Amino acid sequence: VEVVSHVSTFPSVDSPEIFGLHPNADLAYRGQEVNYLLGTLIEMQPKHTSSSPKASHSPPVTTNTTSNRRTSEAKRKIPPRPPRTREDIVAERCAEALGALPSVTYIEDEYVRNLDLNLPVNIFLVQEIQRFQAVIDLVRAHLDLILHASRGEVVITQDLNEAMNRLFDARVPQNWLRSPSGDEISWLAPTLGIWLAGLRKRDDQLRPWLANSRQRPKTYWLPGFFNPAGFLTAVQQEVTRARADDRWALDSVALDVQVSEFDRIEQVKAPPAEGVYIYGLSLDGAHWDSKHATLKESEPKALFCAMPLLFVTAISSKAPKQSGGAMKGQPTNSASSLFYDCPVYRYKLRTDRYYIFSVPLATIQQPARHWTLRGVAMLCFTT
Repeated sequence: VEVVSHVSTFPSVDSPEIFGLHPNADLAYRGQEVNYLLGTLIEMQPKHTSSSPKASHSPPVTTNTTSNRRTSEAKRKIPPRPPRTREDIVAERCAEALGALPSVTYIEDEYVRNLDLNLPVNIFLVQEIQRFQAVIDLVRAHLDLILHASRGEVVITQDLNEAMNRLFDARVPQNWLRSPSGDEISWLAPTLGIWLAGLRKRDDQLRPWLANSRQRPKTYWLPGFFNPAGFLTAVQQEVTRARADDRWALDSVALDVQVSEFDRIEQVKAPPAEGVYIYGLSLDGAHWDSKHATLKESEPKALFCAMPLLFVTAISSKAPKQSGGAMKGQPTNSASSLFYDCPVYRYKLRTDRYYIFSVPLATIQQPARHWTLRGVAMLCFTT
């Protein structure tokens, strides 16, 4: 009896701290459940509406004044506005998406002539533009097909019907995201607006870079690349070639990542002489203390923490490696500093498919295993 009484005092819901997680993990779980519930409700909503307006039942006029009679007669003459059909809403979304697409096409024969393809980063730029233009062409052709289908000019197949349903719900059509084999075509986004905003931001990064290809950009938005790991490899290759006099070889160098002192891209006045600055990463499961250059517990109800710019370069395995978690330009005390090897993923789904690289972050208050239990990681996209 005493055992049963004692067990009955236990809370019905276990705290995340029992499993080594931060209390914010419960908030993230509840948000995930709510999103799943709302998504299910959206799926259950009817996708078709009647195009014929329903009869309007006006309340009886209780006064006999001349003005009221005239107003009532005027209302009867104005036909009621018909409700918007699914096809109307889908056509409107298609027009908005077409307007968001870049108006100037990337022509490969033109931009390749202006690039020095002996530089690994420029080769990476060409590959990114090719994939980006392929996404634009796919989306534009698909939107045109959906517009024809909404007007009844082509047969609506099952794939077109599913795409129209997703546009009706302001979501991204599935064939914009993945190929039939499951390979990722573009980038994952929960809503159509976020996906289109990502498209515009990618165009804003690639087009100035291409126009000034002889002058390296000061910073790079890492989440905006289709292949971020390939970009880091290109940086390694360039640093290795610059150190040819030191007899560096590509198979004997590794990435060296440091948290910079810059919190905003506007603070960077010029690109580094060697390496690159990257931005756009968020810390999940912990907070970065810029003042003391160390990890600390997350702020209450703050699920993510925007990271400062990261300085990425390469270092030879034969040379002593500078600690990556310290601020660039600040001395480190390797004897007293501990480091957590923080993985970086593209999305919140942490699988090998979306793993990019790891960043050693200094941790003074807690041992590294504490952040391992917390599940601390950096993400390119938090939605």
